[in-house]
Amino acid sequence: MCYKKGAWYVEYKLEFRGGGEYLAAERQSLSHCEKEKICYTSDMKNHLKSIKKGFTLAEVLITLGVIGVVAAFTLPSVIAKYKSIQYVSMLKKNYTEISQVLVQIEAESGPILDLLNEISPNDFMKDYFYPKLNGAKIYDPKGTYAFVMCGCKNLLSYKWRGSNKQGITSGPFPASSVSSVMLNNGACVVIWNEYSAYALTIDINGPSGKPNIMGYDLHKFYITNNGIKPFGYNMSISNIISNCPDNPNEKGAGGHYCTARIVQDGWQMKYR
Repeated sequence: MCYKKGAWYVEYKLEFRGGGEYLAAERQSLSHCEKEKICYTSDMKNHLKSIKKGFTLAEVLITLGVIGVVAAFTLPSVIAKYKSIQYVSMLKKNYTEISQVLVQIEAESGPILDLLNEISPNDFMKDYFYPKLNGAKIYDPKGTYAFVMCGCKNLLSYKWRGSNKQGITSGPFPASSVSSVMLNNGACVVIWNEYSAYALTIDINGPSGKPNIMGYDLHKFYITNNGIKPFGYNMSISNIISNCPDNPNEKGAGGHYCTARIVQDGWQMKYR
């Protein structure tokens, strides 16, 4: 073993003195050690650095298995959350665009409700609404209400929210065929006379988009003197929530009031 230069050690030697044997201690200097790096401790450090570390096959398989289990539990909720954010973002964008168009029409031609009372919703869509939208496409009414949403030939492809996902035959759609407009982003808009009010329905990703479910990508509004308001806007918050519960399997989860809940919750989709 080698120590640092200048270190001392004690060496015992056997000497003969006066006819007897004695052990004599003699202090010695380790002058032959020139560099510390050649010492034992330094050699051990170099040796440890040369050792390669890794995982065994069993450890890798166990880790992958744990990751798979965690992903199986968390991935569906992550995807659902992402879709909810996407739906709300598209809804808000379409709502803003349509609101701006109606404000522009009102500034040029007077109150929207007065126009709708003077002419039919079809003429309003064709002569006022459609011309203000760059890149939009208008769909004229055809014989039956089944063509109401931008050429959609089967309204039963639209479903109510809930576990049964029953097909929609009325509610967010007019009882007869009317004009509809597809925006340049693929959203579809229809306006019609519903009793003494004027309703406006938006399919934020068009009839060919999925999932075509009320409260997710299908939303109903009313045109008022203060802009467009979601169905149920004049109801209490508790009533809105009870008609758009968190769980889609609960009673009253058809989706009518879900647009109003999104707006009430600060443009967030807090329900499933």
